[in-house]
Amino acid sequence: MASVRKRDPKDPNSPWVCEYTDAKGKRRRYTPQTGLKKDADAFRRKVEGELERGEHVARSQTDTIGVAGEAWLRDCEKRARVGDRMTKSTVAMYTSCFKRLGPIGGKLLTDITRDDLQSFVDDLGEDLSGVTVRHTVMALGLIYDYAIAAREAKRNLVRDYKSTTRLPAKANRVIVPSQAELQALLRAARERAPGERPLAAQVRHAMVAIGMFGGLRRGEMCGLKWDCVDLDRSVIRVRRSLSRLDGLKEPKTTSGVRDVPIVPQVAAALRAIPSNREPEEYVLTVTGGGGPISPNDMSNLYWRAICAKAGLADEKGRPKYKLHSLRHAAASLFIASGLSPLHVKTVIGHASVQTTLNIYGHLFPEDEAIRVAATGIAARFDATVQPL
Repeated sequence: MASVRKRDPKDPNSPWVCEYTDAKGKRRRYTPQTGLKKDADAFRRKVEGELERGEHVARSQTDTIGVAGEAWLRDCEKRARVGDRMTKSTVAMYTSCFKRLGPIGGKLLTDITRDDLQSFVDDLGEDLSGVTVRHTVMALGLIYDYAIAAREAKRNLVRDYKSTTRLPAKANRVIVPSQAELQALLRAARERAPGERPLAAQVRHAMVAIGMFGGLRRGEMCGLKWDCVDLDRSVIRVRRSLSRLDGLKEPKTTSGVRDVPIVPQVAAALRAIPSNREPEEYVLTVTGGGGPISPNDMSNLYWRAICAKAGLADEKGRPKYKLHSLRHAAASLFIASGLSPLHVKTVIGHASVQTTLNIYGHLFPEDEAIRVAATGIAARFDATVQPL
């Protein structure tokens, strides 16, 4: 199937080469950079295994990770332009991930080894967070998927090696603000500063209430318009999200389209906002301007100020919790009220119940549920057994 020999048998300094016939019957030759027999033999073993499994792609028919990644990004940009399950925000995140692939960008897709991937991951982890490292490895895997579709690779080596690659540990369990802290945030949000216009405090209060009791994402709160607020039926219809790069858009997945109940605290906060409630008006607006609050301003200006006033920020003004913690708080309140994982998934807008369990599984009273189930089974068993 494959053989190793000297390129020129008469020249003692001639490099060793591996010759083989590919799946299409074409004769090919590979010369290792070292010219050593051991490296030609290693390639022979590799190519024989790939040919046997139907996974071989000749080096001349594949690209480097860098070239394949650029083609993948161009495809992502095209998909974002036509709305094919891709947003500009996601493309921006992928672009950042791609820029980190520089150290291995020159390697051919077919040449990366398990050791290469591990060294790359370890080097990234020296300066970057675990989440960033994992996102970068995910992007590398997507590049391989794209290359496979383009017939430039037949194996997703990232997926093959991932189970044996030491990746940074996933983030610890989500930290949910205590009930006392949530009350402090509500008080701080609706408290007016001297000389401040009432609308500013009313918008802040509604923002915190919607996040805390409805679980809306930051972009969903920024993109909320009055046409999706039904105070008579006590429901918020989540139909849009506001993004810095994509503007106003529909939720990325169908599960993001959902109806969220309006509890009395949210209803009171919404009714307090002075507005004609025209359908196309934004609910949370920049004071006096009528335009929507940008997602970045909601986090960096509004939320930071609320946390500082609530005593939940350090000496440099950095919040103890991220704005996203309001969404975690909403989920924890739903769970504490006895809502099932499936119902929490629906109201929070997760793509799958597994996502809900991955994030909030530790909050569900699993031990008690197991105890109740086991007790019930024992009781039914006893009822079918005659006493001794």
